[in-house]
Amino acid sequence: LRGAGATMGVLGRAWRAYSAALARSPLRTKMASAVAIYGGGDAAMQAVERWRDPALRAWDAPRTARMCVYGGLWLSPFLHAWYRGLDAMFVGRTGLSVTLGKLALDQSFAATTNMVMFYSINSLLDGASLAETRARIEDRLWPTLKSLWCLWIPVQSINLSLVPLDKRVLVVNFVGVGWSMFMSWFGNKPPTRAVPGVAEADEALKANTFESAATA
Repeated sequence: LRGAGATMGVLGRAWRAYSAALARSPLRTKMASAVAIYGGGDAAMQAVERWRDPALRAWDAPRTARMCVYGGLWLSPFLHAWYRGLDAMFVGRTGLSVTLGKLALDQSFAATTNMVMFYSINSLLDGASLAETRARIEDRLWPTLKSLWCLWIPVQSINLSLVPLDKRVLVVNFVGVGWSMFMSWFGNKPPTRAVPGVAEADEALKANTFESAATA
């Protein structure tokens, strides 16, 4: 009981510190949280991959950096503005129809935009051409969205209806720990079909990772 009380005390202090930081500088706090979550999620996924395949000995630091860029410099600023705009569209209105309207916009426009940006940022920062980036998006966007909706429709139905506006990005980031691990794995999988440019880009990624490991 004493140990549990100490743990709760630490968590309580951490929550108060986070809330204070959020009040002082909301966007910076959300961006820092996303960098930690997406970077940590990728590092954890890479650890799992190395455990499953001992041949993967080196940590791919550029891959983790790309995930941090996506989470911190794109996703958090986008969601910070998006949730405010979404509330403004339905200002003064409540009820199930409002929640469903927000959910429909969030899971269509916002979800698609964020997944296109995920593959664009990761591909372009990895050195892919615009044609290769477009090919990767065409290959992976629809399977990603189907997986996304299975998780995020239930999460966002609660988030958009019950969670205060200033804490919604935190909810997304918290659930995003697991989601970032999935995206780290799925976003670096070989293409599911023969799409010109994707296979070549993936082979280049593997070659660059191998060279980095060999010189480490």
